[in-house]
Amino acid sequence: MKHTFPKEWKKFTVQDDPLTLYYLEDVDDKHCVVHCITEDGEQEDHPYLKGQVKEIFAKGSWKFVEDGVTEIVSSSALDSQVGGDHYKNKGIQPVEYCYKNNLGFLEANVVKYVSRHKDKNKEQDILKAIHYCKFILEFEYGIKE
Repeated sequence: MKHTFPKEWKKFTVQDDPLTLYYLEDVDDKHCVVHCITEDGEQEDHPYLKGQVKEIFAKGSWKFVEDGVTEIVSSSALDSQVGGDHYKNKGIQPVEYCYKNNLGFLEANVVKYVSRHKDKNKEQDILKAIHYCKFILEFEYGIKE
């Protein structure tokens, strides 16, 4: 089934799902509808507040395009990882959690090592996390072993 949409709708695709086309229809200043067309021609329509669309697709890599040309771009440093995938396979990456919660260097290292221990250095990462907890106890609370 061929779908035709008004030219003013913005067409885009998502890197994680390149076979689905998305069309963004502005309804008013605050609302829009995302029309999804799958590779088998099925159409689904999803209403959103405009700010939600950016949040929902922020994790994927996408770009609005014009004149029917779809371009896939990488838009986030979170999309790639140097040296393995022990962070990318998490629901939220440690760096993102630490940044959004304004954690300092010591706390961020605790989160990092605890998050990856099963996928990388096992008990060594837990020992590293404990070591950083000891730094916090000493520097923040004056407790020395």
